[in-house]
Amino acid sequence: MSADIQNHLKEKAERGEIEWTLFSTGPFLDMILANLPLLFNAKNKEIAWYAAGEGKTSFTSNVTIGKAVTAALKLPTKTKNRNIFIHDAVVTQKQMVALAKKYVPGEWKETKASSEEELKAKFEKRFINFRVYITKKDM
Repeated sequence: MSADIQNHLKEKAERGEIEWTLFSTGPFLDMILANLPLLFNAKNKEIAWYAAGEGKTSFTSNVTIGKAVTAALKLPTKTKNRNIFIHDAVVTQKQMVALAKKYVPGEWKETKASSEEELKAKFEKRFINFRVYITKKDM
């Protein structure tokens, strides 16, 4: 989420116009494991390596997101007007690929990706609409 949007939420909350909670989750682990071809393409057995596969990314499952939202709704005074960071695992592309190769054996085509910006663009394109926001006053 952009800093401009967070600042806008903070300003409105300071004026008493809204209460908000933001959940920062990272990419959805369930979707990655369901073969969204971001870190690898299991169906075609293709890997485009980013930063030699060593970059760490925080992933979150749908179940954990549901639990976090439920907990936030039960504790509104502790979670209002805050950015809540949640995740299940911090893993590298190498770790994810090793798991994929374990369950999808055979020959994989491996290439080096053109840039880390390409990976960032893929993540933003796929996941920008999946963030969860609660902006209802007096939850």
